[in-house]
This record gives sequence, structure tokens and C-alpha cells, in this order.
Amino acid sequence: MKYKKNTINYTIDKLDMDVTNILVHVDITDIKTEYLKRYALSGESAQEASLALYDTSEYYWILYLLNDVVNPYQDWYMAPSQLRRYADFKHDNPDAPQSFYYVSTREYVPHKLSKDMQYLYDQGMKLPAEITFKTNYEYEAELNEEKKVIYTIKEEKILEFINIYNERLKYL
Repeated sequence: MKYKKNTINYTIDKLDMDVTNILVHVDITDIKTEYLKRYALSGESAQEASLALYDTSEYYWILYLLNDVVNPYQDWYMAPSQLRRYADFKHDNPDAPQSFYYVSTREYVPHKLSKDMQYLYDQGMKLPAEITFKTNYEYEAELNEEKKVIYTIKEEKILEFINIYNERLKYL
């Protein structure tokens, strides 16, 4: 097997294939804040966001890189209709309790008490007034909302960033 920095050559049944090496990691934690900009998504894909930001969809990988996206189907912000489908797929009952919390402080209930609250809820009993729950869907929506604002590279710095990234890739 021949190895190149960003591809791996596989031979399967006498057929050679170059496959993207997803294990390559370039450290960009020291990127100066002058490069970074925040951008609020409105449900668009990374390709659409790239097109809106840089007039090309080809820089979507940079958006994934900057925002720690490993699985774009789960790690990228979802539009409300996508989120509903995702929650329906992931959870047997998306409208069932996911976690219990105190209404006044919005702190989550400790695990043991949460199990007791789940038992009361499952038995159809009323929960104490100071405790309520978030459904599986609400929990997923809360996680999704955290992904709405992403890091991007300022448009005037994008080529400089790509050059730095490629330079660092050479030394791996």
C-alpha cells in the first residue's frame, strides 16, 4: 500500500483506488482571531454557506474543519424540518422526557432523582411543580441551536489560510 499525505492507495481485486485519508490532522488551534469570523446559519448546508461566504461551494471543508464537524449529518446545524426527521429517527419517542430539570434554576436534576422522576412520569403521575422535563426533541433542538453560529475565515484571509494549511500538511 502506497501512502500519500491526503490519500491512501488501495488495491482491491487488482483495481487501484486512491481514497481520502480521513486520519490526516493539521493543527490549526493557533490560528489568530483576525482570521476568524462568526456566521449564523439559517439551515443551509456547508456547501451553501461556503457559496454565500466565498462565492464558491468548494470551501465547505474549511467550515467543517473550523467547527469540528466529523459527521456532517449530525454535527452540522439542521433546519427545523431536518431536525424533526433526525429526532424521529434517533429516538423511539421524540416527545418523551430526555432529561429533568428544576424550573427555577434551569439546573439538571441529579441522575438518581431523574430516574425517580422518570418513574413518576411513566406511571402517569404528576411531577413536582418545581421539576419539569425536556423532551428528546427539545434536547436535540438545544444541541442543534449551539451549532447555529459557526466559525468561518474572513473572506480576505481565505487564501492565506489555505496556504498555511497546505504548508502544514507538507510536514506531516
